[in-house]
Amino acid sequence: FFFVYCHGTAVTTCITVFGGDMVWEWHSLGVTSREELDLNSTLTCGQSFRWKAVNTGEFIGVLGLFIVRLRQDDEGIFFAYHPCTVSKEEMFRLLHDYFQLDVSLTRLYEHWKGGPSPTAIQEEFTAASACIKGLRILRQPPEECLFSFVCSQNNNIKRIAGMIEKLATNYGHFIAKVDNTKHYSFPSVATLARAKEQKLRDLGFGYRAKYITAAARELVARNSTAPEGNWLLSLRSESRTNSELINELTKLTGVGRKVADCVALFSLDRTSLVPVDTHVWQMALRFMDGLDDKSTLTAKRYDSIYNFFVSSFGPYCG
Repeated sequence: FFFVYCHGTAVTTCITVFGGDMVWEWHSLGVTSREELDLNSTLTCGQSFRWKAVNTGEFIGVLGLFIVRLRQDDEGIFFAYHPCTVSKEEMFRLLHDYFQLDVSLTRLYEHWKGGPSPTAIQEEFTAASACIKGLRILRQPPEECLFSFVCSQNNNIKRIAGMIEKLATNYGHFIAKVDNTKHYSFPSVATLARAKEQKLRDLGFGYRAKYITAAARELVARNSTAPEGNWLLSLRSESRTNSELINELTKLTGVGRKVADCVALFSLDRTSLVPVDTHVWQMALRFMDGLDDKSTLTAKRYDSIYNFFVSSFGPYCG
């Protein structure tokens, strides 16, 4: 939560027409409380970069090979998708998994407040949680997540989203055109491995271009011997420790400690990891003993910050 803060069955169907002749069928996601999921807080905070606000309380994005629309109002959250090549029940399960709705966020919020004797940082969380309700960690496709955060280095949310859109537009699979906007899937690592570094530079990726092509080639090599041909996805089910997992991820070109932590937190089920960016570092300076303005972020201090947040908030502290 602090990294993001600083930085039933499908029922109820209605028909709406958008984008020419395209018909969207809306279904309930089974979430009625904004304290359990707030779309605006969750989709705009900088953990995923494929979602765009199209109306008040409504977003459109690409998830896998599907264009997904999400809408939140006083009655709850509703979803629609294209193409309708899977049942609404299967899409419901996909979105339920993506938003990790099996985890009770309201219970976690209460736990993080620290009870009758909260610490200083737990009091800080209590104040923040009054303003930011329903902010959930997403469970994203690992390969898209990795390249998103390779692009995030020395960057901002708007530019990162633009880069991810360029990757999809130039290398992904065309899905459909909605309201005069063409939507593409995120490209496979095999496709990115064949991309030319100079073209990526021409598209505005700068020094990140060599990281993208090199990391993609490295993933292709790992995928050749991985279960189901997806090395990153296989890491979800492995019993490596957090440090062992991060060590593997940082072997990829362009992946440092913070990027590895982001990938592990947002796509590989490592819910206790806290990526230390400048905002988390400033919180550490405020609330941890032994740090001051003259301190620098060494590898040892990075580990100390992680341990501090785990001790303060438990296994979901990310």
